[in-house]
Amino acid sequence: MNRNINFFRIFQSRGDVQSIMAVDYLPFSLKKFIKSAFYFFFRKVSGEVVYKDLTSRLVKITNRSGSAEVYIYSCIDYFFNHHTCLKKINNLWGKYCARSGKKVLWSCLPICAEYFPEIKYDLNVFDAIDNWLEHPSYAPYKHLLDINYRRIAQKADLVFTVNDNVADFFRLLGREKDVYAVENGVDYNFFASDIAHEDLDLKNIPKPWIGYFGIVESRIDGDLMAYLAEHHPEKSFLFVGPIWPVFLRQIRPDLSAIKKMKKYKNIYFLGPRPYQLAPFYIKQFDVAILPHQINQFVKSNSSLKILEYLACGKPIVSIPSAGAEKLGHLLYLAATYPEFSERINAALLEKDDQIVEKRRGYAQGLDWSKKIDFIIEKIISFK
Repeated sequence: MNRNINFFRIFQSRGDVQSIMAVDYLPFSLKKFIKSAFYFFFRKVSGEVVYKDLTSRLVKITNRSGSAEVYIYSCIDYFFNHHTCLKKINNLWGKYCARSGKKVLWSCLPICAEYFPEIKYDLNVFDAIDNWLEHPSYAPYKHLLDINYRRIAQKADLVFTVNDNVADFFRLLGREKDVYAVENGVDYNFFASDIAHEDLDLKNIPKPWIGYFGIVESRIDGDLMAYLAEHHPEKSFLFVGPIWPVFLRQIRPDLSAIKKMKKYKNIYFLGPRPYQLAPFYIKQFDVAILPHQINQFVKSNSSLKILEYLACGKPIVSIPSAGAEKLGHLLYLAATYPEFSERINAALLEKDDQIVEKRRGYAQGLDWSKKIDFIIEKIISFK
């Protein structure tokens, strides 16, 4: 469950939040438009439709938890006319939400930043999740992202970032005031819980299990996984999660990374599994791994996955991603392929119950609710 969803979940449960209008991912490209149009016309709506026209709708979520009223706005007209779409958002927001109290506009999508003059608000907040200028999937939009990040740096009232590196990025753009690094948190109680489940696919896979739970995407280092599979033929490497389409098209040099990994019989792709079962799968791993590429994009991350692994108490082998360096006492860091290989062997030999409790204790102190408390405090006190 990503940062956005965790923030949304906690915001709607707080007594000091009256209503929330969440805007579905705005279709800024033809591909996004086609996907959004498919969902718009064919996906079953869960909730009460309070507004609908040919290209947009507003749904009130009736089956939910929490005290805040929740509305979801979906549209496909942003692709054709930004102004019309944003005008409708503003009108619906004023009619159904934000009828009293402070009207806070919250955005985390840097590729869409035309909303500042279009939507009426008392306070606008931008939450910088990674630095998309360094994300390989958004390489075609670098020019637009550069313009928009500068616009956000100038016009947002509050800027929250996923780590200090991204905060420094905004400072380089001339934004010195009201920039706060709020690293990712974890739903500790969820990941610390024991979930009973049986997966028949696991029964035929020999142990030990070296595992990764999450989307198999372009940041996975296919060459590292090939190296590990070759040097540890007696170990099974499990990937539990869907394969992101961009990863399928990654060429290195004549085979996609995913095809390269599939050549090895000890690398297993279990496919998508319900997020509700994440604690079960992570706790099945003998060692949990974060085999991401080491590049500039890593510096703009705050790894949710490491925190989820820690909450489960598992031995972890990770590249030195942003924030991971300070966790060297709780996990095994590896900057090279041979180091990653050696750290896996060391993690498998771990027998210290105290380190398990230290990992869980650290994760418990980073619960999402504590992050939201800090953010709400900044929103309320902003003048």
